[in-house]
Amino acid sequence: MNFLAKVFLLIAISLQLLMIQGCTTVPSGTSSSAAEVERLEKEIADLKRQIAILNRRLSETAPSTKVQRQPRMRPSVTFGGNPRLGNKKAAVAIIEFSDYQCPFCRRFHSQTFDLIKQNYVDTGNLLYVYRDYFLPNHRQALMASVAANCAGEQGAYWAMQRTLYNPGARLEKDYYLEYASGLKLKRDKFERCLADKKQVDEVVRDTRYGSSLGIRGTPAFFIGRVEGEKIVDVSLVIGAQPYPVFARAIDQALQRAQ
Repeated sequence: MNFLAKVFLLIAISLQLLMIQGCTTVPSGTSSSAAEVERLEKEIADLKRQIAILNRRLSETAPSTKVQRQPRMRPSVTFGGNPRLGNKKAAVAIIEFSDYQCPFCRRFHSQTFDLIKQNYVDTGNLLYVYRDYFLPNHRQALMASVAANCAGEQGAYWAMQRTLYNPGARLEKDYYLEYASGLKLKRDKFERCLADKKQVDEVVRDTRYGSSLGIRGTPAFFIGRVEGEKIVDVSLVIGAQPYPVFARAIDQALQRAQ
């Protein structure tokens, strides 16, 4: 196999790997299952081995030219009045677009989110912003976003978000009310909020904005320098990548912000 053929093969495998690190927009008749996730995880492991082999071979044959940085998808991404966690004066922010029904989003929040919070948010170096992006084949995701936002109306957004991403969380109205009770929220106010069409419209606006940025799956993360109510000089992380991928992107953004 010549050098160019190896490059194209590596790109193809890498793209496939990215696709199965997150949830994507698929026909509404398709649903996620534990067996499917397990199958995809096995594919990820196999693809990683193939990429490692190809990387070694490419390093032996590649010409010594400097690799240019890939063009960024978007020069800026706005906060859009969404929930924020951390130092409001931080120089760098991360904006997450996620879907509560996506198993890869849940994986990120169970394996990686707390590490980012501990090492960057709690230290005052990073502002964390969450924006909703519900996939059309995930019928419960939209109202889950509404439930989190309604909890936010009573100052409990992040507590409800953590509850909804917990393994075994049920994304149904009766359970939203149960979770709200556990968080000591006012039930009547919470129920009225769940029925408010404005809350649905807000989630839809977030999702449409995410689509305008080129997002087609979740989770997706934009990281950049804070400039007012937006981030600029933006880089992108797609999928439930391991913590070191996020740490590297955040560290690079912090260096650029100096």
